[in-house]
Amino acid sequence: MARYDDSHGRELSRPSEAASHCVGNCARISSALAGDLRYFCYFWAARKKRKLGRRHRRLSVPVANDPQILRDAQIPIGVSDLAQPPTTLYLHGSLPTQPMVAIVGTRRPTPEAAHFTETLARELVGHGFAVVSGGAAGIDTSAHRGALEASGQTLVVAPAGWLEPYPECNSELFREVVSKGGGYLSLVEPNTRAMLSQYFARNAVLVALAKATVVVQAPLRSGSRNSAHVARALGRLLFVVPSAPWVECGAGCIVELRLGARPLGCLADLLAGLSEVGVHGSRYPLQLELPLSKGVGRVRARTSTRHSSLLSKTPYLNEEAQADLAPVVAAITAGCNTLDSICLTSGWNTPKVQSALLRLTLSGRIRMTSAGRIEVVTY
Repeated sequence: MARYDDSHGRELSRPSEAASHCVGNCARISSALAGDLRYFCYFWAARKKRKLGRRHRRLSVPVANDPQILRDAQIPIGVSDLAQPPTTLYLHGSLPTQPMVAIVGTRRPTPEAAHFTETLARELVGHGFAVVSGGAAGIDTSAHRGALEASGQTLVVAPAGWLEPYPECNSELFREVVSKGGGYLSLVEPNTRAMLSQYFARNAVLVALAKATVVVQAPLRSGSRNSAHVARALGRLLFVVPSAPWVECGAGCIVELRLGARPLGCLADLLAGLSEVGVHGSRYPLQLELPLSKGVGRVRARTSTRHSSLLSKTPYLNEEAQADLAPVVAAITAGCNTLDSICLTSGWNTPKVQSALLRLTLSGRIRMTSAGRIEVVTY
């Protein structure tokens, strides 16, 4: 006869006793598992409730949770240029009243690219432009933060609804954008999560809203390159920040430059391109009517306090000489720091600009950096 033992080593004489013992063990195990399952379900439900509570507390902004629903004639100008424009948009906050410039790029930029983006966004705001981007991590976040730091208008064109922000780590940023006069625009209802199918549609709306698109840093396969493709299709201005060939996250920028995008090295490049199509910011810092050199007549050049300071601290030049240099000074004040950009902005030819730069250099008001850039000397 076979020998059967229980879990404690006791001998069981009959198979039926062994079978009943196994059934008892299975019942105890099932009961234990059921208890664990109930505990897990309770724990999961409590955790989900806490998470939802945190999300709604984060999004308790001083604006209505119900969005403005934009349809037909309420759809912003420019979006109708798309081959398949959206029929409905959901807006929290308000749309910028100033001309918009889109800034896009990779979610994992280099520190230098992120710093460049914030600086560019601040300078754009200072010249009366609004910044529009997608609210993603990386370059998009830097663009929104730069605009907010300069107390400017910025618009988030998001792939998700207001109550399901993506990325969730930027929910505080979205709240700040709306509370400071900007907007959160989405193609889906507030309780809709981000879906892969929405990203390209979001990119198209983002580019269509802007007068120009700037790609700061983009790998070969990226949503930023999709935005660049839309900009080319719509005939919008497309600027790309050149990248070193050994920087992998900027390889897409090199390809875009080969496809005809304009290189962007500083704000002056962007302002010059926008002025070519008749787009100017609402706070372009030129305001006084100043004469050009003899025989050229008078042009309207506006200047800022910094411009006046640059001329007033040039004691070696008489009033007539200072008036002759005013267009070049205005170009430098506007952000032009290369010979080509100053020529383009002032309307002067190269020898004339070189002569003016030499006079300002000898007077101690400007200097040439080691990188070949022109900068104002401050005391």
